Amino acid sequence: MKVVSEPKTLFAGTIAVAVLLVFRASWMCAAVETRNLICNGDFEEAGASPPGWETEASEGESFSLVTDALTGNRALKISMPVVGNATVTSQPFAVTAGEDYLLTFWYRADGMSAKGGNYDGCAAGCWIVWQDPEEKELGRTLSNLPYGPVPDYRASTFTATAPEGAASAFLKYGVNVGQDYKGPATSLFIDQVRWMKLSKGSIPADAPKWEYLSRMLCSGLKFVADREAAQGQAIVAEVGKANKNSLLTWGQYTSEQPVGECLAVFRLKVKDNTRKEPVASLGVTGHGSLNYGLSSGKTLLATDFKKPGVYQDFAVRFVRPEEGILEFFVQYLGATDLSFDKTTVIHLATFATDKEQAAIWLGE
Repeated sequence: MKVVSEPKTLFAGTIAVAVLLVFRASWMCAAVETRNLICNGDFEEAGASPPGWETEASEGESFSLVTDALTGNRALKISMPVVGNATVTSQPFAVTAGEDYLLTFWYRADGMSAKGGNYDGCAAGCWIVWQDPEEKELGRTLSNLPYGPVPDYRASTFTATAPEGAASAFLKYGVNVGQDYKGPATSLFIDQVRWMKLSKGSIPADAPKWEYLSRMLCSGLKFVADREAAQGQAIVAEVGKANKNSLLTWGQYTSEQPVGECLAVFRLKVKDNTRKEPVASLGVTGHGSLNYGLSSGKTLLATDFKKPGVYQDFAVRFVRPEEGILEFFVQYLGATDLSFDKTTVIHLATFATDKEQAAIWLGE
Protein backbone atom coordinates (compact mmCIF):
# COMPACT_ATOMS: atom_id res chain seq x y z
CA MET A 1 0.00 0.00 0.00
CA LYS A 2 1.22 3.49 -0.84
CA VAL A 3 -0.12 6.61 0.89
CA VAL A 4 -0.27 9.33 -1.74
CA SER A 5 -1.14 12.10 0.71
CA GLU A 6 -1.47 12.15 4.45
CA PRO A 7 -5.01 12.13 5.93
CA LYS A 8 -6.22 14.93 8.13
CA THR A 9 -7.61 14.29 11.61
CA LEU A 10 -11.32 13.61 11.21
CA PHE A 11 -14.31 13.33 13.49
CA ALA A 12 -14.95 9.71 14.53
CA GLY A 13 -18.74 9.43 14.37
CA THR A 14 -20.80 7.18 16.60
CA ILE A 15 -22.82 5.24 14.04
CA ALA A 16 -21.04 2.24 12.49
CA VAL A 17 -22.69 2.17 9.07
CA ALA A 18 -21.36 1.61 5.56
CA VAL A 19 -22.56 2.22 2.05
CA LEU A 20 -21.35 1.69 -1.44
CA LEU A 21 -22.05 4.81 -3.41
CA VAL A 22 -22.01 3.88 -7.08
CA PHE A 23 -19.88 6.56 -8.73
CA ARG A 24 -21.00 8.03 -12.01
CA ALA A 25 -18.96 9.38 -14.89
CA SER A 26 -19.22 12.99 -13.68
CA TRP A 27 -16.68 12.33 -10.87
CA MET A 28 -18.65 14.45 -8.44
CA CYS A 29 -19.11 13.71 -4.76
CA ALA A 30 -22.58 13.90 -3.25
CA ALA A 31 -24.35 15.35 -0.25
CA VAL A 32 -27.30 13.61 1.37
CA GLU A 33 -30.66 15.35 1.10
CA THR A 34 -32.08 14.03 4.35
CA ARG A 35 -35.80 14.20 3.49
CA ASN A 36 -37.14 10.63 3.58
CA LEU A 37 -39.11 9.66 0.46
CA ILE A 38 -40.49 6.43 1.99
CA CYS A 39 -44.04 6.47 3.38
CA ASN A 40 -44.11 5.38 7.06
CA GLY A 41 -40.49 4.26 7.04
CA ASP A 42 -40.38 4.42 10.84
CA PHE A 43 -43.57 2.29 11.15
CA GLU A 44 -45.04 4.71 13.70
CA GLU A 45 -48.37 4.76 11.82
CA ALA A 46 -50.24 1.66 12.99
CA GLY A 47 -52.64 -0.50 11.02
CA ALA A 48 -53.51 -4.12 10.16
CA SER A 49 -50.84 -3.78 7.48
CA PRO A 50 -48.50 -0.86 8.20
CA PRO A 51 -49.71 2.13 6.13
CA GLY A 52 -47.44 2.57 3.13
CA TRP A 53 -46.51 -1.13 3.02
CA GLU A 54 -48.03 -4.37 1.71
CA THR A 55 -47.34 -7.72 3.39
CA GLU A 56 -47.46 -11.20 1.90
CA ALA A 57 -46.63 -14.53 3.53
CA SER A 58 -47.17 -18.24 3.21
CA GLU A 59 -49.28 -19.90 5.90
CA GLY A 60 -47.79 -19.73 9.37
CA GLU A 61 -45.87 -16.46 9.05
CA SER A 62 -47.04 -13.20 10.52
CA PHE A 63 -46.34 -9.49 10.57
CA SER A 64 -46.79 -7.24 13.56
CA LEU A 65 -45.83 -3.83 14.86
CA VAL A 66 -43.87 -4.24 18.08
CA THR A 67 -42.45 -1.94 20.72
CA ASP A 68 -38.97 -3.44 20.30
CA ALA A 69 -37.97 -0.47 18.15
CA LEU A 70 -34.76 1.39 17.44
CA THR A 71 -36.51 4.74 17.79
CA GLY A 72 -40.08 5.80 18.51
CA ASN A 73 -42.77 3.39 19.66
CA ARG A 74 -42.91 0.79 16.87
CA ALA A 75 -40.89 -1.37 14.50
CA LEU A 76 -41.98 -3.99 11.97
CA LYS A 77 -41.53 -7.64 13.01
CA ILE A 78 -41.65 -10.50 10.47
CA SER A 79 -42.09 -13.83 12.29
CA MET A 80 -41.07 -17.06 10.52
CA PRO A 81 -41.82 -20.06 12.78
CA VAL A 82 -42.18 -22.51 9.87
CA VAL A 83 -40.81 -23.16 6.38
CA GLY A 84 -41.93 -20.54 3.86
CA ASN A 85 -41.50 -17.03 2.50
CA ALA A 86 -42.58 -13.62 3.72
CA THR A 87 -42.21 -10.21 2.09
CA VAL A 88 -43.04 -6.62 2.94
CA THR A 89 -43.22 -4.13 0.05
CA SER A 90 -43.23 -0.34 0.12
CA GLN A 91 -45.41 1.90 -1.98
CA PRO A 92 -43.66 3.04 -5.19
CA PHE A 93 -41.81 6.34 -5.04
CA ALA A 94 -40.67 8.55 -7.90
CA VAL A 95 -37.06 8.42 -9.11
CA THR A 96 -35.14 10.13 -11.91
CA ALA A 97 -33.06 8.02 -14.29
CA GLY A 98 -29.33 8.53 -13.74
CA GLU A 99 -29.72 10.07 -10.27
CA ASP A 100 -28.11 8.58 -7.15
CA TYR A 101 -30.15 7.59 -4.10
CA LEU A 102 -29.18 6.56 -0.59
CA LEU A 103 -31.04 3.75 1.22
CA THR A 104 -30.54 3.19 4.94
CA PHE A 105 -32.44 0.95 7.32
CA TRP A 106 -31.92 -0.65 10.71
CA TYR A 107 -32.60 -4.28 11.51
CA ARG A 108 -32.04 -7.01 14.03
CA ALA A 109 -32.80 -10.75 13.85
CA ASP A 110 -33.57 -13.73 16.07
CA GLY A 111 -32.88 -17.26 14.81
CA MET A 112 -31.70 -17.17 11.17
CA SER A 113 -29.10 -19.91 11.79
CA ALA A 114 -27.89 -22.57 14.22
CA LYS A 115 -24.37 -22.07 12.82
CA GLY A 116 -23.62 -18.55 13.97
CA GLY A 117 -22.93 -16.36 10.95
CA ASN A 118 -23.03 -19.18 8.38
CA TYR A 119 -25.88 -20.05 6.00
CA ASP A 120 -28.17 -22.66 7.53
CA GLY A 121 -31.15 -22.68 5.15
CA CYS A 122 -32.58 -19.29 6.17
CA ALA A 123 -31.87 -15.99 4.41
CA ALA A 124 -33.14 -12.41 4.31
CA GLY A 125 -32.52 -9.44 2.06
CA CYS A 126 -33.76 -6.18 0.63
CA TRP A 127 -34.43 -5.48 -3.05
CA ILE A 128 -34.74 -2.14 -4.81
CA VAL A 129 -37.13 -2.80 -7.71
CA TRP A 130 -36.91 -0.29 -10.58
CA GLN A 131 -39.92 0.48 -12.81
CA ASP A 132 -40.52 2.35 -16.08
CA PRO A 133 -43.34 4.96 -16.50
CA GLU A 134 -45.82 2.12 -17.15
CA GLU A 135 -44.69 0.38 -13.91
CA LYS A 136 -42.96 -2.42 -15.82
CA GLU A 137 -39.99 -3.82 -13.92
CA LEU A 138 -36.59 -2.78 -15.30
CA GLY A 139 -34.38 -4.65 -12.86
CA ARG A 140 -33.50 -5.17 -9.20
CA THR A 141 -30.66 -4.24 -6.87
CA LEU A 142 -30.19 -6.75 -4.03
CA SER A 143 -28.62 -6.32 -0.60
CA ASN A 144 -28.35 -9.57 1.38
CA LEU A 145 -28.50 -9.42 5.16
CA PRO A 146 -25.92 -11.42 7.16
CA TYR A 147 -26.76 -14.95 8.29
CA GLY A 148 -27.32 -15.71 11.93
CA PRO A 149 -28.84 -13.78 14.83
CA VAL A 150 -28.31 -10.05 15.24
CA PRO A 151 -29.24 -9.25 18.84
CA ASP A 152 -28.91 -5.46 18.60
CA TYR A 153 -30.13 -3.12 15.86
CA ARG A 154 -27.57 -2.73 13.09
CA ALA A 155 -27.51 -0.29 10.18
CA SER A 156 -27.51 -1.45 6.57
CA THR A 157 -26.76 1.35 4.15
CA PHE A 158 -25.98 1.59 0.45
CA THR A 159 -26.80 3.60 -2.65
CA ALA A 160 -27.99 2.83 -6.13
CA THR A 161 -28.23 4.75 -9.37
CA ALA A 162 -31.66 4.76 -11.04
CA PRO A 163 -31.21 2.93 -14.38
CA GLU A 164 -32.01 4.29 -17.81
CA GLY A 165 -35.77 4.57 -18.29
CA ALA A 166 -36.62 4.39 -14.58
CA ALA A 167 -39.50 6.53 -13.32
CA SER A 168 -40.27 4.85 -9.98
CA ALA A 169 -39.01 2.22 -7.58
CA PHE A 170 -40.14 0.31 -4.51
CA LEU A 171 -38.46 -1.67 -1.72
CA LYS A 172 -39.14 -5.33 -0.99
CA TYR A 173 -37.86 -7.03 2.16
CA GLY A 174 -37.96 -10.81 2.12
CA VAL A 175 -37.27 -13.70 4.50
CA ASN A 176 -37.01 -17.30 3.29
CA VAL A 177 -36.92 -20.39 5.52
CA GLY A 178 -36.01 -23.46 3.46
CA GLN A 179 -36.95 -27.09 3.97
CA ASP A 180 -33.45 -27.88 5.23
CA TYR A 181 -33.43 -25.21 7.94
CA LYS A 182 -32.79 -26.73 11.37
CA GLY A 183 -32.22 -23.59 13.42
CA PRO A 184 -34.48 -21.80 15.90
CA ALA A 185 -37.58 -19.86 14.86
CA THR A 186 -36.67 -16.73 12.92
CA SER A 187 -37.87 -13.17 13.38
CA LEU A 188 -36.66 -10.11 11.48
CA PHE A 189 -37.16 -6.62 12.93
CA ILE A 190 -36.97 -3.56 10.64
CA ASP A 191 -37.07 0.11 11.62
CA GLN A 192 -36.16 3.56 10.24
CA VAL A 193 -36.24 2.76 6.52
CA ARG A 194 -34.99 5.86 4.73
CA TRP A 195 -34.72 6.60 0.97
CA MET A 196 -32.94 9.88 0.22
CA LYS A 197 -31.63 11.68 -2.82
CA LEU A 198 -27.93 12.43 -3.25
CA SER A 199 -27.04 15.87 -4.56
CA LYS A 200 -23.80 16.77 -6.32
CA GLY A 201 -20.61 18.51 -5.22
CA SER A 202 -16.92 18.55 -6.10
CA ILE A 203 -14.07 16.32 -4.87
CA PRO A 204 -11.73 18.26 -2.53
CA ALA A 205 -8.44 19.18 -4.19
CA ASP A 206 -6.46 18.12 -1.09
CA ALA A 207 -8.27 14.81 -0.54
CA PRO A 208 -5.99 12.13 1.02
CA LYS A 209 -5.30 9.10 -1.19
CA TRP A 210 -4.03 5.53 -0.81
CA GLU A 211 -2.84 3.22 -3.59
CA TYR A 212 -3.23 -0.57 -3.48
CA LEU A 213 -1.27 -2.65 -6.00
CA SER A 214 -2.42 -6.11 -4.87
CA ARG A 215 -3.21 -8.39 -7.82
CA MET A 216 -4.24 -12.04 -7.52
CA LEU A 217 -2.73 -14.76 -9.73
CA CYS A 218 -5.44 -17.42 -9.70
CA SER A 219 -8.11 -19.16 -11.81
CA GLY A 220 -6.37 -18.80 -15.17
CA LEU A 221 -5.16 -15.21 -14.69
CA LYS A 222 -1.67 -14.14 -15.69
CA PHE A 223 0.78 -11.28 -15.28
CA VAL A 224 1.89 -9.45 -18.43
CA ALA A 225 4.44 -6.71 -19.04
CA ASP A 226 2.68 -3.34 -19.36
CA ARG A 227 4.59 -0.06 -19.59
CA GLU A 228 1.44 1.91 -18.71
CA ALA A 229 0.88 0.03 -15.44
CA ALA A 230 2.13 1.36 -12.10
CA GLN A 231 4.70 -1.42 -11.60
CA GLY A 232 5.39 -2.23 -15.25
CA GLN A 233 3.01 -5.18 -15.30
CA ALA A 234 -0.72 -5.84 -15.05
CA ILE A 235 -2.90 -8.83 -14.16
CA VAL A 236 -4.98 -10.04 -17.13
CA ALA A 237 -8.08 -12.23 -17.51
CA GLU A 238 -8.33 -13.61 -21.05
CA VAL A 239 -11.44 -14.99 -22.75
CA GLY A 240 -11.34 -18.80 -22.79
CA LYS A 241 -8.44 -18.98 -20.32
CA ALA A 242 -9.63 -17.24 -17.17
CA ASN A 243 -12.57 -18.60 -15.24
CA LYS A 244 -15.65 -16.39 -15.05
CA ASN A 245 -16.05 -14.73 -11.65
CA SER A 246 -12.29 -14.85 -11.00
CA LEU A 247 -11.06 -11.99 -8.81
CA LEU A 248 -8.24 -9.85 -10.20
CA THR A 249 -7.82 -8.01 -6.91
CA TRP A 250 -9.12 -8.47 -3.36
CA GLY A 251 -7.88 -8.98 0.17
CA GLN A 252 -6.33 -5.60 1.03
CA TYR A 253 -7.99 -5.86 4.48
CA THR A 254 -7.24 -2.26 5.37
CA SER A 255 -8.41 -0.12 8.27
CA GLU A 256 -6.30 2.89 7.26
CA GLN A 257 -9.07 5.18 6.03
CA PRO A 258 -10.59 7.59 8.56
CA VAL A 259 -14.32 7.67 9.18
CA GLY A 260 -16.15 9.39 6.33
CA GLU A 261 -17.02 9.28 2.64
CA CYS A 262 -14.47 7.62 0.36
CA LEU A 263 -14.01 6.72 -3.27
CA ALA A 264 -12.47 3.46 -4.56
CA VAL A 265 -11.07 4.03 -8.07
CA PHE A 266 -10.16 0.98 -10.19
CA ARG A 267 -7.78 1.35 -13.18
CA LEU A 268 -8.78 -1.08 -15.95
CA LYS A 269 -8.63 -1.65 -19.70
CA VAL A 270 -10.25 -4.07 -22.15
CA LYS A 271 -9.17 -5.64 -25.44
CA ASP A 272 -12.56 -5.10 -27.17
CA ASN A 273 -14.99 -2.29 -26.25
CA THR A 274 -17.67 -3.09 -28.85
CA ARG A 275 -19.56 -5.80 -26.95
CA LYS A 276 -22.46 -4.62 -24.80
CA GLU A 277 -21.92 -7.42 -22.30
CA PRO A 278 -20.67 -7.52 -18.67
CA VAL A 279 -16.89 -7.59 -18.34
CA ALA A 280 -16.27 -6.68 -14.68
CA SER A 281 -17.93 -6.22 -11.30
CA LEU A 282 -16.42 -3.66 -8.91
CA GLY A 283 -17.06 -3.26 -5.24
CA VAL A 284 -16.04 -2.74 -1.62
CA THR A 285 -16.55 -5.39 1.07
CA GLY A 286 -16.46 -4.87 4.83
CA HIS A 287 -15.37 -7.45 7.40
CA GLY A 288 -15.08 -7.86 11.13
CA SER A 289 -16.90 -5.40 13.31
CA LEU A 290 -18.24 -3.50 10.30
CA ASN A 291 -20.86 -6.25 9.91
CA TYR A 292 -22.17 -5.04 6.57
CA GLY A 293 -20.66 -7.28 3.89
CA LEU A 294 -21.04 -6.38 0.26
CA SER A 295 -23.31 -3.49 -0.64
CA SER A 296 -24.41 -2.61 -4.15
CA GLY A 297 -21.42 -2.45 -6.48
CA LYS A 298 -20.96 -1.46 -10.09
CA THR A 299 -21.12 -3.76 -13.12
CA LEU A 300 -19.15 -2.66 -16.19
CA LEU A 301 -20.01 -3.48 -19.78
CA ALA A 302 -17.24 -3.64 -22.37
CA THR A 303 -18.93 -0.66 -24.08
CA ASP A 304 -18.40 1.43 -20.92
CA PHE A 305 -14.75 1.76 -22.00
CA LYS A 306 -14.13 4.70 -24.33
CA LYS A 307 -11.28 3.00 -26.22
CA PRO A 308 -9.88 -0.54 -26.42
CA GLY A 309 -6.42 -1.10 -25.00
CA VAL A 310 -6.42 2.17 -23.04
CA TYR A 311 -6.61 2.36 -19.24
CA GLN A 312 -9.70 4.01 -17.80
CA ASP A 313 -10.67 4.78 -14.19
CA PHE A 314 -13.97 3.56 -12.74
CA ALA A 315 -15.06 4.43 -9.22
CA VAL A 316 -17.32 3.19 -6.43
CA ARG A 317 -18.13 5.49 -3.52
CA PHE A 318 -18.68 4.29 0.04
CA VAL A 319 -18.93 5.58 3.60
CA ARG A 320 -16.22 4.40 5.97
CA PRO A 321 -17.65 3.60 9.43
CA GLU A 322 -15.76 3.55 12.72
CA GLU A 323 -14.46 0.00 12.91
CA GLY A 324 -13.55 -3.08 10.91
CA ILE A 325 -11.54 -3.69 7.74
CA LEU A 326 -12.18 -3.14 4.05
CA GLU A 327 -11.25 -4.85 0.82
CA PHE A 328 -11.70 -3.65 -2.76
CA PHE A 329 -12.36 -6.14 -5.54
CA VAL A 330 -12.55 -6.54 -9.32
CA GLN A 331 -14.40 -9.64 -10.56
CA TYR A 332 -14.06 -10.86 -14.16
CA LEU A 333 -17.36 -11.42 -16.01
CA GLY A 334 -16.05 -12.64 -19.36
CA ALA A 335 -17.10 -10.32 -22.23
CA THR A 336 -13.53 -9.66 -23.40
CA ASP A 337 -9.94 -9.65 -22.10
CA LEU A 338 -9.67 -7.49 -18.97
CA SER A 339 -6.51 -5.92 -17.49
CA PHE A 340 -6.24 -4.50 -13.97
CA ASP A 341 -3.50 -2.14 -12.75
CA LYS A 342 -4.28 -0.68 -9.31
CA THR A 343 -6.89 0.61 -6.86
CA THR A 344 -6.77 4.17 -5.50
CA VAL A 345 -8.88 5.07 -2.45
CA ILE A 346 -9.69 8.76 -1.97
CA HIS A 347 -11.10 10.26 1.22
CA LEU A 348 -13.78 12.78 0.22
CA ALA A 349 -15.49 14.10 3.34
CA THR A 350 -16.79 13.37 6.81
CA PHE A 351 -20.07 13.93 8.63
CA ALA A 352 -18.82 16.53 11.05
CA THR A 353 -21.26 16.16 13.97
CA ASP A 354 -23.47 13.61 15.67
CA LYS A 355 -26.45 15.77 14.72
CA GLU A 356 -25.51 15.65 11.05
CA GLN A 357 -25.10 11.87 11.15
CA ALA A 358 -28.39 11.41 12.99
CA ALA A 359 -30.20 13.47 10.35
CA ILE A 360 -29.06 10.94 7.72
CA TRP A 361 -29.41 7.62 9.55
CA LEU A 362 -32.30 8.38 11.92
CA GLY A 363 -34.17 11.35 10.48
CA GLU A 364 -34.38 14.97 11.49
